[in-house]
Amino acid sequence: MNPYPKYFRANIMHEFILVLRKGDVNSGRTNRHEVLPATHEEFTKEIANSVWHIAPVPPGHIEHPCPFPEEIPYRLMKLYSYKSDIILDPFNGSGQTTKVAHNFARRYMGIDLMNEYVSLAKLRLDRESLHIRPDALIAKWQKIQSHYMTK
Repeated sequence: MNPYPKYFRANIMHEFILVLRKGDVNSGRTNRHEVLPATHEEFTKEIANSVWHIAPVPPGHIEHPCPFPEEIPYRLMKLYSYKSDIILDPFNGSGQTTKVAHNFARRYMGIDLMNEYVSLAKLRLDRESLHIRPDALIAKWQKIQSHYMTK
């Protein structure tokens, strides 16, 4: 950090997710009957927000310089895809997205320029279980509410 005015650069502590659509959202979906778990209180509250609180992947957990949590593709696939839909990750890296897609019965395609990461992603598909960390996903709303109601 530079101590002079106009040289300050904030630490980037978040990622952006863009959701883009083309055409009618419901076209071709009339025969699908999957339903989101809308009654799950924590899931509904967290998904309704424009900011998701997800803990980062611990250092050294995956042999990649910047892995992202599996909770991100997990949530996006649950919200925006059906089983057997095709999931594309053009920057697949260590294979978080393809691993989650594989475990949730989605067809997938991962692309990466680095052969070592393509090999790592292939290796992780069948060898590793998912690491969805429900306790690290969001704040415990009930605990927060009950704490303030007792004071």
